[in-house]
Amino acid sequence: MLYLIHENPIRDTHHKLLISNIEKMGLDYELVQFAPLDVEITFQTKRKDVWVFGTFSLVHFVNKYGFYPGSMYNSNHDFEVYAPRYGENMLNHDAVVFGFTEPLPEGKQWDMFFARPCGDTKAFTGQVFMRHSWNEYVKQQINNDNLRYIKEKPETIRVLISPLKNIASEIRCWIVGGKVITMSQYRAGNALVPLNLDHDLVLKEKVQQLADIYQPAEAFVLDVCKLSNTAQQDEIKIVEINCMNCSGFYKADMKLLLGALEHHFKK
Repeated sequence: MLYLIHENPIRDTHHKLLISNIEKMGLDYELVQFAPLDVEITFQTKRKDVWVFGTFSLVHFVNKYGFYPGSMYNSNHDFEVYAPRYGENMLNHDAVVFGFTEPLPEGKQWDMFFARPCGDTKAFTGQVFMRHSWNEYVKQQINNDNLRYIKEKPETIRVLISPLKNIASEIRCWIVGGKVITMSQYRAGNALVPLNLDHDLVLKEKVQQLADIYQPAEAFVLDVCKLSNTAQQDEIKIVEINCMNCSGFYKADMKLLLGALEHHFKK
């Protein structure tokens, strides 16, 4: 395949590592420029066997050029689609879903909560809110164009909110063809601590069991977590699904990942 890579985030260390591994493996690639308000991509290749790495704004529409596999993004990358499939394996299986501009539900558990968009749209960053800070945030995004930085019209966004959980660590897992290829811890407690975990065969088996339940795409990213201070602290829960084309790499084994993409999509 040829790898079409968004050049704007190329200063990111992980993307430099990506290109380094592509070159070492003798694979083809092309760098492309793309700004947030662009509606077209300018590229040189005439090939159609193309995989895309870039920002969400690029990968969500790139398949209009007839690339295969192109981008894996599809409507399955949405909490309201995949959460029912995984059930209580989801960290936020107890979430409430509603429209961004709708009022918060009543109840003391919503005085402080976690919120993020249902879809993998990067409309806003998932984070912890207090009731008053959420109400102010929503008001600000609706009424003040100069302060608005969410990437969609507020009235179109579906939001999930969930009571806070005690999380020990969070791990990103790359799934290709239904199989766990490589894993990287990205957070320990509240700190960003990237660490490759491919040696943890017990964790890999548990993640594989989750991946066996449902795959939203031929290749996707499954973020999971280990809980802390509970009777279930050895249990793995699914945090969310992300589009592989626009997800951060952390300490993934890039050679394993690229090899898996090459093998799977060669067919």
